[in-house]
Amino acid sequence: MPSLSQLFSYVQQTLFPQLDATLDTPLTRQHRELIWILSVLRVEEVVDSPWRWHRVGAIEHDRRKLARAFIVKAWLGLEQTTDLRERLQVDRVLRTLCGWQGGERLPSLSTFSRALSMLARTGLFDQLHTLRVEEYLGDGVSLHLCRDSTAIVARERTARKATPPAQSKRKRGRPRKGEERPPTPAPERRLARQVTQTAAEAIAELPTHCGMGAKRHSCGIVTAWRGYKFHVDVIEHGIPVAALTTAAEVNDSQVAIPLMRMSSARLRYCYELMDCGYQGPEIPQMAAELGHVAIVAPKGRKSKPPRPLEPDRQRQFRARTAVERFNSQFKDTAGTRQIWVRGHPKVHAVLMCALLVVFAKLLPTVLRC
Repeated sequence: MPSLSQLFSYVQQTLFPQLDATLDTPLTRQHRELIWILSVLRVEEVVDSPWRWHRVGAIEHDRRKLARAFIVKAWLGLEQTTDLRERLQVDRVLRTLCGWQGGERLPSLSTFSRALSMLARTGLFDQLHTLRVEEYLGDGVSLHLCRDSTAIVARERTARKATPPAQSKRKRGRPRKGEERPPTPAPERRLARQVTQTAAEAIAELPTHCGMGAKRHSCGIVTAWRGYKFHVDVIEHGIPVAALTTAAEVNDSQVAIPLMRMSSARLRYCYELMDCGYQGPEIPQMAAELGHVAIVAPKGRKSKPPRPLEPDRQRQFRARTAVERFNSQFKDTAGTRQIWVRGHPKVHAVLMCALLVVFAKLLPTVLRC
């Protein structure tokens, strides 16, 4: 595989002049940015679907073109597939970059929907992100890894809560003289189970339904939303290296250990920076076992202010603004302010397309360092 600097030189010096000579319309600055994103991601290496003729029925459309189209949708910051198809119909350069040549007809909206379901069901965008992180960042060492979550608003009904299993009732009052009652076993904490689980086992236990979430801001105002929560790990410059989508009511601490295992398998880093939502003794314990130092912001109460961090840790914690900058770019430029598809697999696929676009945009910052 070519290195990042070799790919950048090839795109700038060879690919752009060739496309300018081939296309009737000259490339704009936005088109050049999209070409760089598609060259970095190389969706066709993961999505292998040539044209296939069926004996009975219509042609199965090439999923590689459809996968590139969903990347283009996130790059344009569009929320609905209808807007994407209308844009492809009027922009010949975009159609060519996605793979549709000449007068080739675009797929219908139902075909786009079925393609997104297939891509979401197989997790191809997650595989693509893992491959590109290991390819471009796996050989280096990062100083900080920042972890945070952001609210994802979805147009979907919340799932009904499952009824808890019936428990045997104990007799009321004090036990009689000589009577021994078995102690009520305390429920096992999810964080305690995650210490001995693999990343896949821990992720499988996390709720992924559409739910209601609430968050208290630093000014004391509580806001609520209906949908999901997107958890992400980023390194310097806001480049994402791991991400998960859960139900909106899942506490941030429940996702720390799975993300920790995912990020540790993809690259090397030293510090893990988390806000006060990641409380729990198992989190710094697991970080130490993986060879990292976890710095978690202390959590205070109304009657007792939080205890400040040590001066050296406070200096390291300042780098956590990288994940806040990523969340801002992720929500403002990639069309994730509101999600119009339904179901966790599709929602996660749309969010991963947006994450891949931000990943490719921020990757040239590695060359400048």
